[in-house]
Amino acid sequence: MDFKVKSGSGLSGEVQLPGDKSISHRSIMCAALAEGTSTINGFLEGEDCLATLDAFSKMGVSINRTDNKVAVQGVGLNGLKEPNSELNLGNSGTSMRLMSGILSGQKFPTLLTGDSSLSSRPMERIITPLKLMGSSISSNSEGNPPIKIQPSLGLNSLSYELPIASAQIKSCLMFAGLYANGPVTVIEHLETRNHTELMFQQFGIAVEVNETGKDARVTLKFCPEHYNVYMNEVIPAMPMKYKILTKIALKIGAIKVVVLKHMQSDLCFYCRFGSGGHGKKSELPPMP
Repeated sequence: MDFKVKSGSGLSGEVQLPGDKSISHRSIMCAALAEGTSTINGFLEGEDCLATLDAFSKMGVSINRTDNKVAVQGVGLNGLKEPNSELNLGNSGTSMRLMSGILSGQKFPTLLTGDSSLSSRPMERIITPLKLMGSSISSNSEGNPPIKIQPSLGLNSLSYELPIASAQIKSCLMFAGLYANGPVTVIEHLETRNHTELMFQQFGIAVEVNETGKDARVTLKFCPEHYNVYMNEVIPAMPMKYKILTKIALKIGAIKVVVLKHMQSDLCFYCRFGSGGHGKKSELPPMP
Protein backbone atom coordinates (compact mmCIF):
# COMPACT_ATOMS: atom_id res chain seq x y z
CA MET A 1 0.00 0.00 0.00
CA ASP A 2 1.34 3.39 -1.00
CA PHE A 3 0.72 6.63 0.87
CA LYS A 4 1.11 10.04 -0.63
CA VAL A 5 1.32 13.17 1.48
CA LYS A 6 0.68 16.49 -0.17
CA SER A 7 1.92 19.71 1.32
CA GLY A 8 -0.77 21.87 2.83
CA SER A 9 -1.17 25.59 3.00
CA GLY A 10 0.46 25.75 6.43
CA LEU A 11 -0.84 25.86 9.96
CA SER A 12 -1.90 28.92 11.87
CA GLY A 13 -3.36 29.56 15.27
CA GLU A 14 -2.48 30.29 18.84
CA VAL A 15 -1.19 27.92 21.49
CA GLN A 16 -1.07 28.73 25.18
CA LEU A 17 2.04 27.22 26.71
CA PRO A 18 1.80 25.72 30.18
CA GLY A 19 3.56 27.43 33.05
CA ASP A 20 6.96 26.38 34.34
CA LYS A 21 6.84 23.88 37.20
CA SER A 22 9.89 25.19 39.08
CA ILE A 23 8.67 28.79 38.90
CA SER A 24 5.12 27.80 39.87
CA HIS A 25 6.38 26.13 43.05
CA ARG A 26 8.46 29.11 44.06
CA SER A 27 5.76 31.63 43.24
CA ILE A 28 3.34 30.01 45.70
CA MET A 29 6.01 29.85 48.42
CA CYS A 30 7.14 33.44 48.02
CA ALA A 31 3.58 34.76 47.73
CA ALA A 32 2.52 32.89 50.88
CA LEU A 33 5.38 34.44 52.88
CA ALA A 34 4.83 37.91 51.46
CA GLU A 35 2.42 40.49 52.83
CA GLY A 36 -0.65 41.35 50.80
CA THR A 37 -2.21 39.66 47.79
CA SER A 38 -0.08 38.28 44.96
CA THR A 39 -1.59 37.25 41.63
CA ILE A 40 0.20 34.50 39.73
CA ASN A 41 -0.52 34.19 36.02
CA GLY A 42 0.20 31.02 34.07
CA PHE A 43 0.40 28.79 37.14
CA LEU A 44 1.07 25.18 36.16
CA GLU A 45 -1.79 23.11 37.55
CA GLY A 46 0.15 19.85 37.64
CA GLU A 47 0.03 17.46 40.59
CA ASP A 48 3.39 18.57 42.00
CA CYS A 49 2.54 22.27 42.01
CA LEU A 50 -0.92 21.59 43.39
CA ALA A 51 0.73 19.68 46.24
CA THR A 52 2.64 22.85 47.17
CA LEU A 53 -0.54 24.92 46.89
CA ASP A 54 -2.47 22.47 49.07
CA ALA A 55 0.26 22.40 51.73
CA PHE A 56 0.20 26.17 52.17
CA SER A 57 -3.60 26.15 52.25
CA LYS A 58 -3.39 23.72 55.16
CA MET A 59 -1.08 26.19 56.92
CA GLY A 60 -3.64 28.96 56.81
CA VAL A 61 -2.83 30.69 53.52
CA SER A 62 -5.91 31.80 51.56
CA ILE A 63 -5.51 30.77 47.91
CA ASN A 64 -8.07 31.25 45.13
CA ARG A 65 -7.77 29.70 41.65
CA THR A 66 -9.56 30.97 38.55
CA ASP A 67 -8.55 29.74 35.11
CA ASN A 68 -4.76 30.06 34.94
CA LYS A 69 -4.60 32.68 37.68
CA VAL A 70 -3.90 32.07 41.34
CA ALA A 71 -4.46 34.75 43.98
CA VAL A 72 -2.48 34.23 47.18
CA GLN A 73 -3.17 36.23 50.32
CA GLY A 74 0.24 36.32 51.95
CA VAL A 75 0.54 35.89 55.72
CA GLY A 76 4.08 37.21 56.15
CA LEU A 77 7.17 35.36 57.30
CA ASN A 78 5.72 34.47 60.70
CA GLY A 79 2.07 34.03 59.74
CA LEU A 80 1.95 30.34 58.83
CA LYS A 81 -0.16 28.17 61.13
CA GLU A 82 0.40 24.63 62.32
CA PRO A 83 -1.39 22.18 60.00
CA ASN A 84 -3.94 19.82 61.52
CA SER A 85 -2.24 16.80 59.97
CA GLU A 86 0.80 15.73 58.00
CA LEU A 87 1.58 17.54 54.75
CA ASN A 88 1.42 14.93 51.99
CA LEU A 89 3.42 16.23 49.04
CA GLY A 90 2.68 13.36 46.68
CA ASN A 91 5.59 12.87 44.31
CA SER A 92 6.98 16.40 44.56
CA GLY A 93 10.61 16.43 45.65
CA THR A 94 10.81 20.16 44.94
CA SER A 95 8.00 20.82 47.42
CA MET A 96 9.62 18.74 50.13
CA ARG A 97 13.15 20.09 49.76
CA LEU A 98 12.25 23.77 49.43
CA MET A 99 9.53 23.72 52.07
CA SER A 100 11.93 22.08 54.53
CA GLY A 101 13.87 25.33 54.50
CA ILE A 102 10.74 27.38 55.22
CA LEU A 103 9.39 25.02 57.87
CA SER A 104 12.74 24.88 59.66
CA GLY A 105 12.07 28.46 60.71
CA GLN A 106 8.55 27.93 62.08
CA LYS A 107 7.47 27.74 65.72
CA PHE A 108 5.36 24.63 65.17
CA PRO A 109 6.18 21.00 64.28
CA THR A 110 5.51 19.55 60.83
CA LEU A 111 5.60 16.14 59.23
CA LEU A 112 6.26 15.95 55.48
CA THR A 113 5.27 12.75 53.70
CA GLY A 114 4.84 11.61 50.11
CA ASP A 115 4.12 8.66 47.87
CA SER A 116 6.33 5.60 47.56
CA SER A 117 8.55 7.25 44.95
CA LEU A 118 9.18 10.39 46.98
CA SER A 119 9.72 8.27 50.09
CA SER A 120 12.73 6.65 48.41
CA ARG A 121 14.55 9.88 47.53
CA PRO A 122 17.58 11.10 49.50
CA MET A 123 17.03 14.08 51.79
CA GLU A 124 20.34 14.16 53.66
CA ARG A 125 21.59 16.72 51.16
CA ILE A 126 19.20 19.29 52.64
CA ILE A 127 19.11 17.91 56.18
CA THR A 128 22.88 18.27 56.66
CA PRO A 129 23.11 22.04 55.99
CA LEU A 130 19.79 22.76 57.72
CA LYS A 131 21.11 21.09 60.86
CA LEU A 132 24.20 23.28 60.60
CA MET A 133 21.82 26.23 60.77
CA GLY A 134 20.22 24.83 63.91
CA SER A 135 17.16 23.14 62.43
CA SER A 136 15.66 20.21 64.35
CA ILE A 137 15.00 18.19 61.20
CA SER A 138 15.19 14.44 60.74
CA SER A 139 14.36 11.68 58.28
CA ASN A 140 14.18 7.91 58.53
CA SER A 141 17.30 5.84 59.19
CA GLU A 142 18.16 5.74 55.47
CA GLY A 143 17.96 9.50 54.99
CA ASN A 144 14.64 9.33 53.16
CA PRO A 145 11.19 10.78 53.92
CA PRO A 146 9.12 11.21 55.97
CA ILE A 147 10.69 14.44 57.18
CA LYS A 148 10.04 15.56 60.74
CA ILE A 149 10.72 19.18 61.69
CA GLN A 150 10.43 20.30 65.30
CA PRO A 151 9.56 23.88 66.37
CA SER A 152 12.41 26.25 65.60
CA LEU A 153 14.56 27.74 68.35
CA GLY A 154 16.10 30.09 65.80
CA LEU A 155 18.31 29.52 62.77
CA ASN A 156 21.92 30.61 62.46
CA SER A 157 23.74 32.24 59.58
CA LEU A 158 25.65 29.88 57.32
CA SER A 159 28.25 29.77 54.59
CA TYR A 160 27.79 26.50 52.74
CA GLU A 161 29.60 25.04 49.75
CA LEU A 162 27.29 22.83 47.71
CA PRO A 163 28.72 19.29 47.43
CA ILE A 164 26.71 18.80 44.22
CA ALA A 165 25.15 21.17 41.72
CA SER A 166 21.57 21.48 42.92
CA ALA A 167 19.14 24.36 42.61
CA GLN A 168 16.92 22.60 45.15
CA ILE A 169 19.56 22.58 47.90
CA LYS A 170 20.44 26.19 47.12
CA SER A 171 16.79 27.24 47.20
CA CYS A 172 16.11 25.34 50.41
CA LEU A 173 18.91 27.23 52.16
CA MET A 174 17.80 30.55 50.68
CA PHE A 175 14.30 30.06 52.10
CA ALA A 176 15.76 29.01 55.45
CA GLY A 177 17.90 32.15 55.32
CA LEU A 178 14.75 34.26 55.59
CA TYR A 179 14.59 33.08 59.22
CA ALA A 180 18.30 33.16 60.05
CA ASN A 181 19.98 35.55 62.48
CA GLY A 182 22.53 36.55 59.86
CA PRO A 183 23.36 36.17 56.16
CA VAL A 184 23.30 32.81 54.42
CA THR A 185 25.90 32.29 51.69
CA VAL A 186 25.62 29.43 49.22
CA ILE A 187 28.70 28.64 47.15
CA GLU A 188 28.18 26.65 43.96
CA HIS A 189 30.98 25.51 41.67
CA LEU A 190 28.65 24.50 38.86
CA GLU A 191 26.00 27.06 38.01
CA THR A 192 22.39 25.98 38.62
CA ARG A 193 19.03 27.50 37.73
CA ASN A 194 18.48 30.90 39.30
CA HIS A 195 14.70 30.81 39.64
CA THR A 196 14.79 31.49 43.37
CA GLU A 197 17.24 34.38 43.12
CA LEU A 198 15.09 36.08 40.49
CA MET A 199 11.87 35.37 42.40
CA PHE A 200 13.30 36.75 45.64
CA GLN A 201 14.32 39.94 43.89
CA GLN A 202 10.82 40.30 42.42
CA PHE A 203 9.40 40.07 45.95
CA GLY A 204 11.82 42.66 47.29
CA ILE A 205 14.19 40.28 49.09
CA ALA A 206 17.83 41.34 49.00
CA VAL A 207 19.95 38.79 47.14
CA GLU A 208 23.61 39.34 46.30
CA VAL A 209 24.96 37.21 43.47
CA ASN A 210 28.73 37.07 43.12
CA GLU A 211 29.73 35.39 39.89
CA THR A 212 33.47 35.49 40.49
CA GLY A 213 33.41 31.84 41.46
CA LYS A 214 32.23 30.57 38.09
CA ASP A 215 35.72 29.46 37.15
CA ALA A 216 36.18 27.55 40.40
CA ARG A 217 36.96 23.85 40.35
CA VAL A 218 35.04 21.24 42.26
CA THR A 219 36.84 18.36 43.94
CA LEU A 220 35.04 15.08 44.55
CA LYS A 221 36.61 12.81 47.15
CA PHE A 222 35.79 9.10 47.22
CA CYS A 223 36.91 6.09 49.19
CA PRO A 224 38.27 3.35 46.85
CA GLU A 225 34.97 1.48 46.73
CA HIS A 226 32.89 4.51 45.84
CA TYR A 227 35.49 5.75 43.35
CA ASN A 228 34.90 2.57 41.36
CA VAL A 229 31.13 3.01 41.71
CA TYR A 230 31.32 6.59 40.43
CA MET A 231 33.63 5.93 37.48
CA ASN A 232 32.30 2.52 36.40
CA GLU A 233 28.61 2.66 37.33
CA VAL A 234 27.41 6.19 37.96
CA ILE A 235 28.87 8.02 34.96
CA PRO A 236 27.85 5.31 32.43
CA ALA A 237 24.31 5.33 33.89
CA MET A 238 23.87 9.11 33.61
CA PRO A 239 21.52 10.56 30.98
CA MET A 240 23.50 11.29 27.84
CA LYS A 241 23.56 15.08 28.41
CA TYR A 242 25.00 14.75 31.91
CA LYS A 243 27.36 11.97 30.89
CA ILE A 244 28.92 14.15 28.18
CA LEU A 245 29.14 17.22 30.43
CA THR A 246 30.72 15.20 33.24
CA LYS A 247 33.31 13.61 30.96
CA ILE A 248 34.22 17.02 29.52
CA ALA A 249 34.49 18.49 33.02
CA LEU A 250 36.78 15.65 34.10
CA LYS A 251 38.94 16.04 31.01
CA ILE A 252 39.46 19.81 31.33
CA GLY A 253 39.91 19.65 35.08
CA ALA A 254 36.69 21.42 36.07
CA ILE A 255 36.02 18.35 38.18
CA LYS A 256 38.87 16.76 40.07
CA VAL A 257 38.47 13.29 41.55
CA VAL A 258 40.56 12.31 44.56
CA VAL A 259 40.79 8.72 45.78
CA LEU A 260 41.04 8.57 49.56
CA LYS A 261 42.54 5.91 51.76
CA HIS A 262 40.10 3.63 53.54
CA MET A 263 40.90 5.33 56.83
CA GLN A 264 39.69 8.61 55.32
CA SER A 265 36.28 7.29 54.31
CA ASP A 266 34.64 9.91 56.55
CA LEU A 267 35.64 12.43 53.85
CA CYS A 268 34.13 10.41 50.99
CA PHE A 269 31.23 12.19 49.31
CA TYR A 270 29.02 9.10 49.16
CA CYS A 271 29.90 7.93 52.67
CA ARG A 272 29.06 11.36 54.08
CA PHE A 273 25.91 12.18 52.14
CA GLY A 274 24.41 8.74 51.93
CA SER A 275 23.58 8.51 48.22
CA GLY A 276 25.84 5.52 48.04
CA GLY A 277 25.87 4.80 44.35
CA HIS A 278 24.38 1.36 44.78
CA GLY A 279 20.98 1.53 43.10
CA LYS A 280 20.73 5.32 43.42
CA LYS A 281 22.77 6.46 40.44
CA SER A 282 20.31 9.13 39.34
CA GLU A 283 20.94 11.15 42.50
CA LEU A 284 24.69 11.35 42.30
CA PRO A 285 27.11 14.17 41.39
CA PRO A 286 27.96 16.10 39.42
CA MET A 287 24.87 17.24 37.57
CA PRO A 288 25.60 20.61 35.91
